[in-house]
Amino acid sequence: MAKSKKVSRNSLVRVSALKGGPTTAVKAKAAENVETALPLLQKLTSSDAKERAMAASAISSLLEIPTVRKVLLKEKLVKILIERSLTDSSEEVVTEAFGALRNLALEEGYDVCVFIWRKDILASIEIYLSKIQASLSTIGSLPAAEKKQMFVLLENILSLLTSLSGASDEIRDSIANRFPELLVFDLSLIDGTAIPESVKTLAAENLYALTEQNPSYNESIQNSGFIPGDSLSHLVNMYIAGVQFNIFETSTTSSIDILDIVTSVYKLLAQIDIKSALANARSESEKDVVEFPSPANDKTTAAQNDIITVQLGLELLTVVSEALVHRDSAHLKKYEGREEAGDAEDEILEDVDGEIEDDVPEIEESGSEDNEMTDHAAPSQKKLDNPTAALLLERVFSLVASLSDFDELRSRALNALNNMSWTLNTLCESYLPWTEMAREHFLQFAATLRDVNHLDIESRCGLAGALWACAAQCKGDIPLELSDARWLLKQYQELEGGEGSLECRVRFVGLFGVLAQAQGRAEVTKEFSVFLLTQIKALPNKEPEIVIESLNALFDIFADKNFDYDAEVFVKGDFLKHLASVQDQVKQMAKRIDKRKENILRTRADEAVHNLIRFIAYKAREQRRR
Repeated sequence: MAKSKKVSRNSLVRVSALKGGPTTAVKAKAAENVETALPLLQKLTSSDAKERAMAASAISSLLEIPTVRKVLLKEKLVKILIERSLTDSSEEVVTEAFGALRNLALEEGYDVCVFIWRKDILASIEIYLSKIQASLSTIGSLPAAEKKQMFVLLENILSLLTSLSGASDEIRDSIANRFPELLVFDLSLIDGTAIPESVKTLAAENLYALTEQNPSYNESIQNSGFIPGDSLSHLVNMYIAGVQFNIFETSTTSSIDILDIVTSVYKLLAQIDIKSALANARSESEKDVVEFPSPANDKTTAAQNDIITVQLGLELLTVVSEALVHRDSAHLKKYEGREEAGDAEDEILEDVDGEIEDDVPEIEESGSEDNEMTDHAAPSQKKLDNPTAALLLERVFSLVASLSDFDELRSRALNALNNMSWTLNTLCESYLPWTEMAREHFLQFAATLRDVNHLDIESRCGLAGALWACAAQCKGDIPLELSDARWLLKQYQELEGGEGSLECRVRFVGLFGVLAQAQGRAEVTKEFSVFLLTQIKALPNKEPEIVIESLNALFDIFADKNFDYDAEVFVKGDFLKHLASVQDQVKQMAKRIDKRKENILRTRADEAVHNLIRFIAYKAREQRRR
């Protein structure tokens, strides 16, 4: 399947609930005066604690600007913050230093997170978390200013831990080993009556990040007996739904029902007025203010939290859709060569011998009825017996499709629609309502591809996958003129040479292979088939992934001589001769793929070679008997 690849869900960039970000005017001024940031480094070592705190706070804000951040990193800012500011006698300085490190981790990602972690940041975090826990036990007696300072410090630490854990599995594991009680602490914050909403949100996010693929932590949560309260915000509840899914993925003893997770996500998404949230967030970001912005007001924070809730919900639907499909051997065989969203070991088909045989194997001639890709049985109107699939089909799919209309949500929504479409293909394969719905959505997705200017590569990739899935459910029977086929081919060609476009182009190739299988439009079949053949004949100057998918598509298109286009396209176009002429190049392509580095790709390439040899032999016999 062309499902979206699974990544660390915490690593995906979302709107930050912590900050609104500098305005356009601020960015321009800071870019012109990068030098103004350098004196702040000197002030971090001032004898005046207030001046040190102010310098750390200013640096924290400046770090949101890439040009300034680059200069400060070159001046060894991380080393200064960890070795000097985090050991400062002033708790205000420590708080601002953690804030600066948090912003660096949020903005820079993996490289800076690893560097911070290797500087043993966890030791400093351990010290201050212990102090915070002690303070929380006497929170009722703390002065208001001290309480406020403590919560800001806690927010900075939780956010930093979240970014660090999302950077790599190694860091996440080290956090789990260093802080075995952290999840229980997070749960106590979420459930606490005197805890600010911002702290609860960051505790829930931390919980979500740390429970991903972490069975020992997840076992602790199940044993805690924690039950979310009714007063929690939409965002906190969405993170909790994510935690439940993390437990579902890793636990064999969990009683969590995936239907409950999907229901929670759907209800939360349906309750949010995303149009208003986006409008409020945009109006705040467009303010033309020269000075650095003050902390976001309640209205802006609420808008940002609603946006994050929707973004997170879409991410969850993307991965939950994959979990609904049981990837047994029959399922893998049916969608041979298409990419799964799970880990690598789930994707590997039955291994084939590394050496490719030159002999043509015998093929059992049992007729086209035995070719599973030629099964065009009509979908039925029978009742859907999978309640989770029914919820996706009847409620969730349309809601997510409506969210894809918004620029800020489009790529995530389309990735979710892509995975949901493939999942519904599996769970509702012979269900007529899904087939009719898939046909309608194909036309809607095609309209989006045609009408929306400047689609980013992620959105194009999601669209291509969703189009492919919907077309596959309809057996390619989509209203399509020759001009439409040429327009789709142009979309592929415009991607060639573009950075990060390979996966998107593979999905388009799969789409072309499905659309070419519809009966009664030989000219369309010919247009797609000739294109696919040219991709194969472009070896060795064509990526193996494209060649393999093109071969698989041609095998499916011309699997049966009784298809009404077979004689007109395959025979008259001399496809058999062309395919025979590229056998050696395809074999060499497969042999050039290193099995140790790209085992899955090599396996697929070897299978494509074997299938090509068999296919040529089969079609040669077929033509001799015409």
